[in-house]
Amino acid sequence: MWLMVLAAAAAWGQSVYTGGSTSSGGAWGSASTICGPPLYLCSSANAPALPQIWVNDGEGDSAFSFELTLPNTWVTGPPTGCTFNLPYWTGSPSVTVLGTALQQAITDIENCRTTKGGGAGTGIRMNVPPNVYQTAQGIVLPQTSNSLASSFLIIRSTQDSSLPNGRTVCSHGIQDNLASATDPGLDNADCTGANMYFQNGVLSAPITAASEASTTATITSTLNPGVNAVVTVVNVAPTGYNGTFVVTASNSSSFQYTTTAGLGAGTVFGTASAGNITTIAPGAFTLANGVATNTSAYNDVANMWTAECSGANCSAFQGCSPLGSGSTPPLAPAQPSGQITG
Repeated sequence: MWLMVLAAAAAWGQSVYTGGSTSSGGAWGSASTICGPPLYLCSSANAPALPQIWVNDGEGDSAFSFELTLPNTWVTGPPTGCTFNLPYWTGSPSVTVLGTALQQAITDIENCRTTKGGGAGTGIRMNVPPNVYQTAQGIVLPQTSNSLASSFLIIRSTQDSSLPNGRTVCSHGIQDNLASATDPGLDNADCTGANMYFQNGVLSAPITAASEASTTATITSTLNPGVNAVVTVVNVAPTGYNGTFVVTASNSSSFQYTTTAGLGAGTVFGTASAGNITTIAPGAFTLANGVATNTSAYNDVANMWTAECSGANCSAFQGCSPLGSGSTPPLAPAQPSGQITG
């Protein structure tokens, strides 16, 4: 079995879908059919769904005996009777050289486990430095034996300790960013922390007063949408107060935004509502529940390795299929967004 947190029966190390045609992670699941040279049938359609939370990739720690850190360092080992093409790279190679090297290393640890029978004492954990590993058609996770292995092959990041178990991938939470939240999550699509935002449900509150100084409108309301929130004001007179605006200041009794000068004090009051995207500028910020943090703390991708494919209709990650075998793998369909990191 291959241990990766992508797998249902096993796991790739920490893994997250980020967009592009890329896969990254830790280890992979088991199969009793042959997948990989010289006979294989590989397809991304058979790959398990990506997890939404960090998965404990330590579940196979009792089922491996050797450990290799790429490009060339044995932590424990090497196993006897096996061939490893060390060093897998030297210096600072291109992403394509790294991709070829990673595929060779994956093939080598699978061949070694098969050579040694796949039983107890044949498992290997391989640590991969954070980087982009690019191949034309994607990384293939092979199965070269037709006997079910009882030891794990594990692929994980060398920065695995920086990715704590139980923390939601990239967003770091699953709840709306509200004052009452105990596990607030933020949209962090590229997992770098540099382009984050959040979007809560639509909230509304009555307006009790409106005034203006120069081009800054002050609306008296308990809405408290937050700075940079998008707010909609309706049914206020003068009508220049009405519309959709980006909030420049906000507290529990009023908020402000920029509008046309010369409106005068409000005479009729309607409703304010908010709930659209609120962006988070890079640097220090405070969650709605009062927890102070920094966007740099959300840069999970810096601790993960990324497998990327560059060919037409490629799939960054291809698992094994139990449906048959052949001399070459069929083209796997492209990933929906193209990048998986783990």
